[in-house]
Amino acid sequence: MKLKMDFTHCLRPAFTKGILKKLDMGINVNVYHLYTEELQRFTNDIRKCIHQKENVICLYLQLKLSVYSYNDFVKELGRGLNIINTTDDLLIDKVYHEINGNNRKVYLVIEGLDEGFEKQSIDLINNLKLFNTLRNLGSLGNVALLCVTSSPANHRTIYWEERNGNNKILKNITSPLVFDTPDEIRPMWESEIKAELNREKSLLLERLLSNNLYWEDFLSLIKKEKNGYIYLKIASKIQVDNNSSFQWKDYKKIIVKEWKKQKRRDIDYHMIKAENWLKKRFFWIKKAIPELKSVRGFKRWIGAVIGLVGTIAYFWDKIISLF
Repeated sequence: MKLKMDFTHCLRPAFTKGILKKLDMGINVNVYHLYTEELQRFTNDIRKCIHQKENVICLYLQLKLSVYSYNDFVKELGRGLNIINTTDDLLIDKVYHEINGNNRKVYLVIEGLDEGFEKQSIDLINNLKLFNTLRNLGSLGNVALLCVTSSPANHRTIYWEERNGNNKILKNITSPLVFDTPDEIRPMWESEIKAELNREKSLLLERLLSNNLYWEDFLSLIKKEKNGYIYLKIASKIQVDNNSSFQWKDYKKIIVKEWKKQKRRDIDYHMIKAENWLKKRFFWIKKAIPELKSVRGFKRWIGAVIGLVGTIAYFWDKIISLF
């Protein structure tokens, strides 16, 4: 008897169900969102769903470190398939043999793929081998890939640096990974926000629902932000004093203050991404004005100006939202 799937733990049940249906059909899927918290929640939700299924092997791979070593990536695959006592040279062949000879479906859930695109210091050959192996595994009849990234992974550009004497030359190549249609994690529906607060047994929910203006104001907080899930997580942990009159504006201040703290930490993370983004797009300045290399102070100054202007432009909407 086929068991009915349970999606009640999911933040976005309909979205998660749709992605799982694609995997069941053998379609390779790329789910993306700018913010890590959203990606982690989706990944946790869908892994719990996959584990409910019979005759399915779920391999979870965190590639953040594996992009530095193809052998580590293959060993991780081997461990997931319980392949032991095999030399490194034969391991990838064993992996293909084990998957091909298996009657069960194999879902590869992959996080950390962004590292392979953004780290310019990594070994290109190592990186391309990893991407090609993922593509080849995804082409097997009983395998479906689920790659979770911060932006669409379709035909992403891989950058790397080569040395020419004392100079570094930035080069690029298109990733061999292709997905039919990358799926962006959509904003939460009102029913999903309410369900999440119920799951967390939030004391705030009952008070918010007692006044429509409070509830609408709370929803507007969440919906105006790309990372509204952070507001929801904070609100679900808020302690409500039942012995005093409920003042929404006071609780709203607490939520917004905590959100700004987390947002600043988030901006620190994205500053690193912005730096990489700037390097990829402004490296020609050094080539066009080589004399800057010999004027150390001026080089630092122009680099700081470019970094500041580029970062402000890249994060303008996020900076404005903090005030």
